[in-house]
Amino acid sequence: MNYKKHKNWYSLTRYKLIKKYKHDYKLIAGLLASTSPQYNIKRNIRVTLEIYNAYKDKKQYFINDAVKDKKYFMYAYGIMLCHYNNVIRTLKHDISNTRKKLVLSGQKVDSFYNNLIGNYNRVTIDTWMLRYFKHSKSWVNKTDYKYYSKAIIKYAKKIKLNPAQAQAIIWTKERMESGFKPSSYVNFI
Repeated sequence: MNYKKHKNWYSLTRYKLIKKYKHDYKLIAGLLASTSPQYNIKRNIRVTLEIYNAYKDKKQYFINDAVKDKKYFMYAYGIMLCHYNNVIRTLKHDISNTRKKLVLSGQKVDSFYNNLIGNYNRVTIDTWMLRYFKHSKSWVNKTDYKYYSKAIIKYAKKIKLNPAQAQAIIWTKERMESGFKPSSYVNFI
C-alpha cells in the first residue's frame, strides 16, 4: 500500500484551518492540540469547536468563568485536567495578543500544535507512534521522546521529506495495519 500519499496530512490540515478560520487558525490549532490526548478526531473537533464558539462570544468573561469554576468547565466540555490547563493557556494567549510563541504543556501536545501551525520540523509522538517503536508503556518520558523524534528526523532525511511528513506516513501505516481507516482533520473541518 502507498502510505506516502498521506505525507501532507499536516500541511493540508493547516491549509484547511487557515481557509476556514482565517486569523483564528492558530487559536483553533491550539485548542485541537490541547484536547487531543485520548480523544478520537471526531470528538477532538467537536469539543474544540464547542469551546471556540463559546469563547468567541464572551472572550475574557469566558476565561474568567472557566478559571473560577474549573470543575464545571471541565464537566461542561467533557475535558480532562490535562486538556483544561492547555485550553486555558491557549485562550489566555489569544486574549493577550502577544507575539510571544504559545508553548503548550506536554511534548506531544506542543509538537502537535507546532505541526498544525506549520512547523514541520517537530515530530509528534503519540500512541500510534509508540506502537510503531514497540514502546511498552502508554506514556513516554523526555529521553525516549527525544530518541524517537531523532529516529523520525533521520528517517525523514533518508526519504527526502520533512519530519512531520515522515511521521504522518508512519502514523497512517500503523493505524491502517491495525485495521483503522486513514483519518484526517481535513475531513471534519
